[in-house]
Amino acid sequence: MIGWMARVQRFRLAEHLDELAGALRELETRCVEGDTKAIHEARVATRRLSAGLLVMRPVLSKERGRPVEKMLRRLRRRLGSIRDLDVMVKHLGEGRLRGRFEAAAEWAVEVLRRDREKHLDETARRIRKQMAGTSRWFDVRDEMAEAREAAESLLAEAVVGHVETFSGQARIVDAERDLHSLRIAGKRLRYTLEMANVERMGHGKGRPSLAAVIRVFKRMQDALGLWHDYVVLTEQLLLMSVETNLAQCDAALQRDVLGLAARTLGMSQLQVMRFDRLWLERGPAIVERLTSMFPLSVAIAPQMDLDPPRLDETPSLEPAPPVAEPAV
Repeated sequence: MIGWMARVQRFRLAEHLDELAGALRELETRCVEGDTKAIHEARVATRRLSAGLLVMRPVLSKERGRPVEKMLRRLRRRLGSIRDLDVMVKHLGEGRLRGRFEAAAEWAVEVLRRDREKHLDETARRIRKQMAGTSRWFDVRDEMAEAREAAESLLAEAVVGHVETFSGQARIVDAERDLHSLRIAGKRLRYTLEMANVERMGHGKGRPSLAAVIRVFKRMQDALGLWHDYVVLTEQLLLMSVETNLAQCDAALQRDVLGLAARTLGMSQLQVMRFDRLWLERGPAIVERLTSMFPLSVAIAPQMDLDPPRLDETPSLEPAPPVAEPAV
């Protein structure tokens, strides 16, 4: 009987978030030292924790919840500037970005690596200080535990809201679409679905898993992530050429850098097309599946625009070769 009660009383969502907070604290030393993998994992952990706080915000006090949200946001931004440099260097190593632009890619990698070393030296102390703030998580955790009974309904409401936001933005395919906002909405939806799945599975048998939905949705998010990666790289290439006065110093290399930037910009647009295709093929089914799992999402269905994206003026949608994992 005691064992059965213990299983019933477990708060799976809080346990999941506790594990993320613990993992984040353990990454401190490696992040300060500049470990690429640790920085990526730490940023993902901050996003998932922030998503959890957003779900539980209605039952958390501002005095405890908001400082933790602020700490996670500052840490994510601090690590993000380094992560962006790592991602750009990684993409510049791709074969299809080199070829005739080999010299430009090598030049850019050298500049980016110098910038990373300098940036890490300047921010290591602040990263350590912000990492220390993760101890505040347990104050929030106590309030979450007191509101355990509200978790399932709050998760359902969050899923409904995020699906509505994401689907509303995804159906816009003209120049008015804000791809950055769509990407952020996608992150929030994915992490909320992951938390909802953890909580649903904690209630025993009889509840279908969200794993299949999450897998399909992750493909869409990957396309948006790669769009962002290549856009940031395009902008950085142009910025570096200006900051180093490259046009004045080496006109031939400047031409190659501009050519490389044009290629990365083109690749970003291919990822937008990839997302549009995935959304057309799988988006309505995902919304329908979530509608059946979360009763509140019935209100979302009328807002769906299932007309196909206007792809008549875009290049071929032939599958692209495998690419590196996007920044999260």
